[in-house]
Amino acid sequence: MSKPTKIDEKLCTNSERVKMMDMHPCEPLVVCALFSGQVTLWNYETKSLVNSFEIRDNEGEEMANLIPNRESAILRSNAPPRCVKFIDRLQSFACGADNRKIRILNFNTM
Repeated sequence: MSKPTKIDEKLCTNSERVKMMDMHPCEPLVVCALFSGQVTLWNYETKSLVNSFEIRDNEGEEMANLIPNRESAILRSNAPPRCVKFIDRLQSFACGADNRKIRILNFNTM
């Protein structure tokens, strides 16, 4: 029987709930959809936040507010993201929310 692996590395951001996360199949990246409306992209090898942004509706128009290389302010959203999924061949990920909108974001151009 093998010994249990001790996990001591942390990537941390504050949120009431994590709705979904996905690991990139080839790159050392993890994307998380948070109840606060934030979507965070982490590099688990460098233990750093690559990008963070809010997804929210602005008077019925979709809006992705990109804030590169730092944590963004947590804002309440009427339609927080419920799911995220990497799309490897497009170097992107998809976000779906309760407002019935799907957003595709390229993580190399963010």
